[in-house]
Amino acid sequence: MSDTAVMPNDEKEALEYVARLKGFYTHLFMYVVFAIGFLGMFGLKWGFGSPPVRLMLYAFAGWGLGLIFHALHAFEVIDFLSPRWERRMVERRLGRKLD
Repeated sequence: MSDTAVMPNDEKEALEYVARLKGFYTHLFMYVVFAIGFLGMFGLKWGFGSPPVRLMLYAFAGWGLGLIFHALHAFEVIDFLSPRWERRMVERRLGRKLD
């Protein structure tokens, strides 16, 4: 049996929130490390205006867009798929409020 099975809901939600923040900060760290590493390494080798580096910039722009959505979800700006959203969907399906 896990420790979260006996925790109150507010503590579970707080732990889930912190886990989402940790996931976001890990994602952000990886983005920065790879962006600096790849763009620095290949930009110095081929020049920053070269086609391979421009293509890499598009890839990092797409990854950055994903990072923005991850941040919006982690900081609960977007409520979709959050614990509160899940609870509302369960309550809607049951037709009653949960305890």
